[in-house]
Amino acid sequence: MYSRTCIEQKENVKERLIMRLLEPIKVGKIELKNRVMFPPMTTGYEGRDGTIVEQSFNFYKRLAEGGVSYIVLGDVAPVNTISPTPKLFHDGQIEAFRKLADAVHEFDCKLGIQIFHPEYDVEALAELFRKGDMEGGRAKMRHDMVHFIQEVTEEQLNSILDKIGECVKRAQSAGVDIIEVHGDRLIGSFCSTLINRRTDSYGGSFENRIRFALRVVDKIREVRKEYPDVSVVCYVNSTAEIKAESDVCVTSSNALKIVKNLPNKDIFFIPDENLGRFVASQLPEKHFIFNDGFCHVHKSIHKEELQKAKEAHPEALVLTHPECTGDILELSDFIGSTSQIIDYATKSENNTFIICTEMGVFYELHQKNPEKKFYSVGHRQFCPNMKMVRLEGVKEALETMQPAVNLDEEMRQKAALPLEKMLKLAAR
Repeated sequence: MYSRTCIEQKENVKERLIMRLLEPIKVGKIELKNRVMFPPMTTGYEGRDGTIVEQSFNFYKRLAEGGVSYIVLGDVAPVNTISPTPKLFHDGQIEAFRKLADAVHEFDCKLGIQIFHPEYDVEALAELFRKGDMEGGRAKMRHDMVHFIQEVTEEQLNSILDKIGECVKRAQSAGVDIIEVHGDRLIGSFCSTLINRRTDSYGGSFENRIRFALRVVDKIREVRKEYPDVSVVCYVNSTAEIKAESDVCVTSSNALKIVKNLPNKDIFFIPDENLGRFVASQLPEKHFIFNDGFCHVHKSIHKEELQKAKEAHPEALVLTHPECTGDILELSDFIGSTSQIIDYATKSENNTFIICTEMGVFYELHQKNPEKKFYSVGHRQFCPNMKMVRLEGVKEALETMQPAVNLDEEMRQKAALPLEKMLKLAAR
């Protein structure tokens, strides 16, 4: 009887522990759906330059799909080391990390990177191997593994700190959620009383031995304080080159929804400042960085003209595109994209409207609402670029598939990613 009771109690404890494992948890500002994580192990699945390639991508995606709530990429170097670990030492690697971050985020999984720097002179060693001096390289590594902590200069340490800071910026741009610091290797060696025999401000006392570790943390905090988790949001009618440097695209109709669904607090909104400021006004919980850009048609609609139009038609409701300036938005009864303006006017019981957007919208408004009256603000509501699109030209392009826009395949793939992310976020 006693034995059976013990077994039952043991099984109950086991069951509670399993259930506990599957409960959500909040660590700082990060919320995890459960307590299952993949620790910072090195897999060797990355490319020779440390880039996240297909094998590495598929491995981590499977973990996220399987229910892991937090994945940490181990030994992510901010420099081009000879070790087979992930690396993030130049901007060309950002896109692969961003693709991985987007993939695991689909399964409500957070992505972290563990930043480390080896305890040897990376640049000097790399130079020896580039020259083909394998014997010299091996000798240098054996020497450095023992003596680097004693010999590294403060100038070199400052350079390493700067490289770590740049690595953090790239990680943030890629959508990485968490930054970890590897407490071993270079940092751990400085902290060790056995390895660190320095007599300057980085050696001797406990305070001196941990100084470099604290400087690493301070550098990361400095970077994250500037833009803790910035996401670049790009208007869809931008060039492929601009899209390639962005995290997600938006339209005027879905911008608010897309930005709201982004986990990032810091938003760099390009290129239209007015649309960005409108979105920002609806999302006070986020921090916006604006680009000095605008739509020339919407910016040409001036407050004085709108006031005159309102005086001429006091019964009219003002329907405005969010790319207009703030003073125009303040005088408006409704703010929305072209399609949203059409829908609002069609459903409204009001019969008179002042339209603050490009004149092309008037055709659809009249088609759907022949009994209603629509007024412009002034003569400037005209886009010559839009008027270059003609039915004859569209027909010819479809028939001949000319003129063609040709993109480098790498550029095409980069530019496609923020569009794909827009569609995913818009579907939520």
